[in-house]
Amino acid sequence: DKATLKPDGQNAVSEIAKALNADSNLKIDINGYTDNTGNEPHNVQLSKDRAVAVLNALVSSGIAKNRMNSNGFGSKNPIADNTSESGKAENRRVELVKK
Repeated sequence: DKATLKPDGQNAVSEIAKALNADSNLKIDINGYTDNTGNEPHNVQLSKDRAVAVLNALVSSGIAKNRMNSNGFGSKNPIADNTSESGKAENRRVELVKK
């Protein structure tokens, strides 16, 4: 139930910033997701907050905000089974999609 970057997430943001700096034409969508715990309105907001946290970290790294969009999809589109803790952990994620 958090929307903060862990140290490995911060490392990933640094790598993404390098890629964005290397190609000034590159634009991305930042998509946040949650597991199925809790109600969907809360999960949608949490997923939006996760995507915005990544967007803000990239802006702090010097990437222009107009090159990125952030979206939250709640528990939609799981990539793992939500019946186990490991599956739920996989579903709590942020994905980057090249535009």
